[in-house]
Amino acid sequence: MPVPKGWLAVGSNYTCNVRYSDAYGAWSPWSPAYNLLVSTNQAKLTVTTPYGQTVPAAGTNWFDYSTVTMRWVMNSPVTSGTTQYVPAAGGPGAAACRPAVKRSTRGLFSITNHSSISWLWKTNYWLDTATVGTGTVNVPDGWWPKGSNAQITATADALSLFTRWSGQTNGCTIKSNVITAPMTSPRAITANFMRGVVVTAATNPPAAGTVTGGGVFMPGSNKVALVAKTNAGWRFDKWSDGSTNATHATLLNLNNDTNFVARFHSTRHGDGQSRSDNGRHGDRRRDL
Repeated sequence: MPVPKGWLAVGSNYTCNVRYSDAYGAWSPWSPAYNLLVSTNQAKLTVTTPYGQTVPAAGTNWFDYSTVTMRWVMNSPVTSGTTQYVPAAGGPGAAACRPAVKRSTRGLFSITNHSSISWLWKTNYWLDTATVGTGTVNVPDGWWPKGSNAQITATADALSLFTRWSGQTNGCTIKSNVITAPMTSPRAITANFMRGVVVTAATNPPAAGTVTGGGVFMPGSNKVALVAKTNAGWRFDKWSDGSTNATHATLLNLNNDTNFVARFHSTRHGDGQSRSDNGRHGDRRRDL
């Protein structure tokens, strides 16, 4: 296209022919066609970023050749609800510079020709952990990198039982009270606890033996099995509920806290040991 009169846009291309006149006013023939590229003593810097406000600004920027300028993000991290974006290289001033941008320290670089900066970002998702009932989880609320795995453990208090995980558990791996959540999106996960039925078991006298099988159980549980074991010099007598078998029959449908006492008699005559009688501690008698 012919070269127009007036200001020409930088980067424009024109085709033109030239001729000249000598001292006597004689003109030369027209020259072959030339391609004219309008340029300046400035270099173009193109900045792209999907998030944040950057310096230099996103878009096309013109700088004098060899200008030294800074690069940084003014508002990092960028948060949108439960999703967060941060510069991938570790924070403001760490851009992924494309060819021809010479970088120096502290976010400075010099512009020597047409160049570009592409800011690369990483994504974090918010993990919201909560409990219902009396218990705890070992992972607090916080940001997790996209693609990472959050492993959460639920721990019930002394009188409670963990029952289940609820919330955004899709795609999670659950093994009892431990859940592994792939952070492919924001998640809210809740550990649920309930008050258990407490079964306590003791011996009378305390030194006569031991009892196993007590603990905290689900209401209505059919899995409570108490076993009394005697120490030397003692024999098992009966349980506080009247059962005379040292291996107590399985307790069924427990819905209330229950206490059991295993009672023993001494096999050593005349030892003056404390005995139990009808469930009362401190009734002293001798085996004759």
